[in-house]
Amino acid sequence: MTIENFYALHEGTAPLYEREAGSDELLEDYDEPGVFLYQDVAVHRVLLGTLNISSGKLSAEDPFVMPGDPAIFNVEPGAYSVYATVADVSDNQDQSEYRECYVTIAISDKESVKLSSVPQSGNNRRNEESFYHVGVDAGLVSFYDTDAITSYLAEKGHKSLSNELQKAKIRTPEVGYGEFSPKVAQQGNLIFCNSGWGDGYYPVLQTTDTNGELTGIHIDLGVVGKPERRKGLPWDR
Repeated sequence: MTIENFYALHEGTAPLYEREAGSDELLEDYDEPGVFLYQDVAVHRVLLGTLNISSGKLSAEDPFVMPGDPAIFNVEPGAYSVYATVADVSDNQDQSEYRECYVTIAISDKESVKLSSVPQSGNNRRNEESFYHVGVDAGLVSFYDTDAITSYLAEKGHKSLSNELQKAKIRTPEVGYGEFSPKVAQQGNLIFCNSGWGDGYYPVLQTTDTNGELTGIHIDLGVVGKPERRKGLPWDR
């Protein structure tokens, strides 16, 4: 995937794509004629909140199925704004239906010039050419401070955060999202968001500036951007 075909945090328009009826199989070749239909739609970003990563360890996961086996990404400890990029997917572009396209942790406001996979810590790193995917079964994705949330689950003896997240969920005309802090937000928290069209496998990507410094970490929900011929990013729609 190239940065030119990436629309996280974009304000303007982007190509919406979706499968034709009956084309529900995963495809290795996205250039096959007739598989995808396109139209330009309005997109903009919505601030979801501030993610505090005091441990320097960031996890991405469906928050209703944790604790699973999330990838753990190393970042500088700090507080970062989290955004959803949403698209107006209504037929007449009348703002009657929105879908979440990306969930983004904004690391820097410098211009992003490269898009790539995110280096992982732990044992679940694949290889330099592959992309980590978030598996979604409950229609939600999340970013969270690894230590803060896993410690909370262990202390409470909970198998999931379902009760806490149900109480925290907010629904607006544009986006469904929420935030959960196990103690105080400054010690680490979790921000979750609806996953666009729903369940599936969604890649976690990073953007970097001209110096190779990280500008953002993104979950691409496969709603906008013309798909390219590439291995490792089939969205299970």
